[in-house]
Amino acid sequence: MKKTVAVLLLGGAAMCTNAEDLLCQGTSTMPDGTAADDSRVLSIDLQSFKAAMLTFAGDAMGTLRQTPQSYLGDISSRSGQRYSLTLDRYSGQVFLLRPIDGTSPKPSYKVEFRGECSRATPKF
Repeated sequence: MKKTVAVLLLGGAAMCTNAEDLLCQGTSTMPDGTAADDSRVLSIDLQSFKAAMLTFAGDAMGTLRQTPQSYLGDISSRSGQRYSLTLDRYSGQVFLLRPIDGTSPKPSYKVEFRGECSRATPKF
């Protein structure tokens, strides 16, 4: 039986009037290492590139940079947990990575969430 975890970022669109909410469907790697189906909302302000997403450490926010192919950068939770976020602008593929060893000059990362995003359409 597949586990389904629905994670919603409440108020993500309220971070700015130009925010675009994306519904991302994919797989989360739980803290114990098991994988589970998951859906998360990623909010991105398309003018300032500020992004917000709910993580296992709570709400994480930060400013992304735009390349011709993707949005990418670091977001952080209120508790200080840092994440690397990459969103492909054309395929919708998203990766949320958590550093395993933040003290190394080249830290290793663990995938917390990976999936595919599309524009969210609220039902209510």
